[in-house]
Amino acid sequence: MLEVGITQGRLSRPVNGKIQSFPEKSWKDEFYIANSIGFNLIEWIIDEDLNNPIFKKNFSDELDFYKKSNNINVNSLSCDYFMHNSLSAESENYNKESFEILDELISKVLPLNKINKLILPLINKTSLKKKNIAESYAEVFKRFETKLIKNNVTISLETDLNPKDFFQFLKKINEK
Repeated sequence: MLEVGITQGRLSRPVNGKIQSFPEKSWKDEFYIANSIGFNLIEWIIDEDLNNPIFKKNFSDELDFYKKSNNINVNSLSCDYFMHNSLSAESENYNKESFEILDELISKVLPLNKINKLILPLINKTSLKKKNIAESYAEVFKRFETKLIKNNVTISLETDLNPKDFFQFLKKINEK
């Protein structure tokens, strides 16, 4: 069966004018709506404020209930938090606490909720077009490689690099 999904928040009224944000008051409704119009996937969203039930210890049971009762899977999580709280000390919006958030996502949140894809938007202030930021992120990914593999988590990057530069960046990550 072809799996077709939608990003969380797109089936609710925009929050603070943003079309892509965690719909705190209507996230449960989005499962029903998604199912009723033919979607079978929802990409989970974490906003910059981290106000999200997915960080709660026993949330996986609640999420499983909504997934099963609506025949909707959640296999990816887009963490917009990192656009505003960079993992790169070279970024103007660097936040060293972001490493703890990334570690918690990879080691606890994603495995508990059976999510295996973490989407990191590296655009705007965290753009990989800046060489020093790209080099810094290459080191970040190398640092977390073992945990990513251990927890079966794949990182997908949303970037504003052209294909040639993106390929060069990926080569840096894979250098030993």
